[in-house]
Amino acid sequence: MKRISFGGDDAKRLVYFFLSNFLYALALNLFLVKNQIAAGGFSGIATVIHSVIPIPIGTMVMIMNIPFFLFSFPIKGKEFTIKTFFGAFLYSALVDMTAFLPTLTYNKLLASFFGGFLYGIGVIFAVMANSSAGGTDLVNRLLVAKIKSASVGKMMLLVDGLVALLAIIVYKNVEAGLYAIFTIYVCSMITDKGLAGLDYASMCFIVTHRPPDEVAVPIMERLARGVTNIPAVGMFMGEERNILMVAVKPRETYRVKEIVSEVDDRAFMIVAHANEVLGNGFKDLVAGRHSVLPLSVETTFHSNLKSRPEVK
Repeated sequence: MKRISFGGDDAKRLVYFFLSNFLYALALNLFLVKNQIAAGGFSGIATVIHSVIPIPIGTMVMIMNIPFFLFSFPIKGKEFTIKTFFGAFLYSALVDMTAFLPTLTYNKLLASFFGGFLYGIGVIFAVMANSSAGGTDLVNRLLVAKIKSASVGKMMLLVDGLVALLAIIVYKNVEAGLYAIFTIYVCSMITDKGLAGLDYASMCFIVTHRPPDEVAVPIMERLARGVTNIPAVGMFMGEERNILMVAVKPRETYRVKEIVSEVDDRAFMIVAHANEVLGNGFKDLVAGRHSVLPLSVETTFHSNLKSRPEVK
């Protein structure tokens, strides 16, 4: 029988997987449920139902997942379905096991913020584990597999919007939907920031009329940063140009401008924001291998100055 694998480093991924579901459970029971904040997904639907029928939220989420597991087998395959079932079971169990925890605040704004914060950190761990806990994530994947014109983002927006609308109808309170939307927003912001990494840098692209060494060498010597030369042709005049690319810390950008202006005051320079740079002189490439950027471009940079010290 083929072993069901969670990916490369199974032990580490399982730890991330447990942490993601544990944080989801804490977000629900410490902040969202008692404040009647239905922050999207099956858990949001279960939160609304729980306010009317006293069924444990985790149990309700598992019940809602079952029909979609049956559809998942022929559409997504056995391995995906078993892994997702395991995730949904763990999530549901943790939600019910932590239901005894007290609600930390009944200030709905604070509850929305901190609930969304915990959810966002949970999503980051889920991405690092390459896992799914079922729910609307499973529904979205099944719908996208069958409806080619659909996208996961659009389906998530539709489902979460319907959950917020359901909360408004059941609770008879427009603010219930607004707090749910705010929680989802906080979750998405934390997720994006966490997945994009916090090692921001500046990418400098320098178009110079001078021989490339005249600009590159001072940058390498003064800043200990690697410089890459990209041969190019100016399309307006048809003249050959050299584009120098260098990644630096934001605080070093001014020094690059200073060096370039000293050597070639006719140079054309573009400074772009980089969410994350990996390699010599920046965050270790191995340490950053889990970084996933679904909404932006991740720049991986390897310095060619192997003998030079790192500049932090």
